[in-house]
Amino acid sequence: MFFTLVGVVKEMLNETFPHQKEEERSFNVPVNSSEQDQAECADAALVEEQRPRLERILTPRFVLAIFTALNFIIYYDRGALSGSLASIKGDKSIAGDSKTLTDTKVGFIVSGFMIGYMTTSPLFAAFGGIVPSKWIIVGGMVVWAIACVGTGSATTYAALLVCRIFVGVGEAAFVGFTVTTIDRIAPSGSRTLWIGTFYSMIPVGTAVGMVVGGSVGSLGTIGPTQGWRIVFFTEVLASIPIVLANAFLPSIYNLRSDSDETEYYSLHKATWILIKNLNYLLIVFGYAMYSFVVGAFAVWGIPMLIQGKMRLSYINASLILGGVTALTGVLGSVAGGFVLDKIGGTSGSLNLIRGQLLLILLILLSVALGIAAFFLENIVGFTFLLTLSVFALFMVTAPVNAAIMNVVPPELKAYAVSYSVFLIHALGDFPSPTFAGFLSDHVFSKGCPLHNISLCDLDTGNHCRWVNNTDDASSGHCVNEYQLRNALLVVFSMMFLSVPCWLVVYFRLWRAYRRAESLSDSSGLSLVG
Repeated sequence: MFFTLVGVVKEMLNETFPHQKEEERSFNVPVNSSEQDQAECADAALVEEQRPRLERILTPRFVLAIFTALNFIIYYDRGALSGSLASIKGDKSIAGDSKTLTDTKVGFIVSGFMIGYMTTSPLFAAFGGIVPSKWIIVGGMVVWAIACVGTGSATTYAALLVCRIFVGVGEAAFVGFTVTTIDRIAPSGSRTLWIGTFYSMIPVGTAVGMVVGGSVGSLGTIGPTQGWRIVFFTEVLASIPIVLANAFLPSIYNLRSDSDETEYYSLHKATWILIKNLNYLLIVFGYAMYSFVVGAFAVWGIPMLIQGKMRLSYINASLILGGVTALTGVLGSVAGGFVLDKIGGTSGSLNLIRGQLLLILLILLSVALGIAAFFLENIVGFTFLLTLSVFALFMVTAPVNAAIMNVVPPELKAYAVSYSVFLIHALGDFPSPTFAGFLSDHVFSKGCPLHNISLCDLDTGNHCRWVNNTDDASSGHCVNEYQLRNALLVVFSMMFLSVPCWLVVYFRLWRAYRRAESLSDSSGLSLVG
């Protein structure tokens, strides 16, 4: 079925753009004699033997594996936080005098992480011209590890918030250099597939983290400490060998080498060039709306399944949402890169146009299926439609990141990725968890959170119900069964804003392509005459 879909998309795009030039379809490979082939093979073997042993062992595929594993770990941390939010919300040392954190405060724990993440990522990109990129990544991951230990050790809301901000700072050092390095070292025919493989760890890491955080957190106290705290301690231990492997990468994998003669733009110059690139800004803004939805759903998806009409247990909600996210995340992210490579990749203006059309189709499909899923109260139907919606959503990941890197000059790719991180989080998953929490608390709750346990059960007209914070029902809070669902419906609908952004880019690229075609034809006629 998937390959049939690929064929249909490819045929549709070929019908839309039938006049692709031959030079955009294939490489011009000269035909050599057998003697020349043998000589070239011998030279290649000699060069391979002369390379340092470490470079021969740590191949581009090994680098992809290291970066992909690091991406898994940092998104595992984010998922673990989302999965632990219910436990953190009822933690008396974190909640303080209020005994239970409000949804707005809980959402800000996630948004606070984004403060450090999005504000420092462009700064790390600027350091790339001075410090080898692998040491920036290693230094950032050390900061990340210390902050994760602090997260598990925090005894106040303020301390927890500060630690999550520094977790974001550490991750910011990682994000700007990894995907641009992968784009540089990947085989030309599989570039988007490699990028998709790297980004597939976003949903996988998030999903596994949500399941582990939710399951371990629901166990309450384990030995001398609470379960949710243990989750953050153990992830740091798991990251140590991966960070050490990154430290031993050969210098050829640094984003910029000492022999690189191309200009490395300063922060202010690169910023000005990117601000003037309307295609880049529109692609990133559309991506921010994608991030807006993913960020809110990652935080509030599990609580919605627990507090809503389906009334799932914490473990079941974590397993269902985590399973859907992991399965569709891997398949969707890789499938998005695979489909884009099959319809032409990202090299050439015509293939960029095709990529934009693919993004638009995927977003429309995802939004339609997602909104339909929210109105279902049957867990089977909800899970089925949500799976299809999230699969289409994650197919966007590789094509949109490839587009971001291919509408800017090569020397600005690191800046383009770093600024895209800043913008998609500033406009996307930084405000969305808090925004959804605000809608839940103040727009759709219908006064239910003000009730005690006896009044809560009596207010059936407003669909109020009591939700226990602990297994022994020693504490809890009153909610409206539809407050989180309605808040997420509003958030999910905002992804429609991606469509006009990417449509404008599509028409701008198409117009530029047709203009170039006209100039080429005119030049050809004049030469013939």
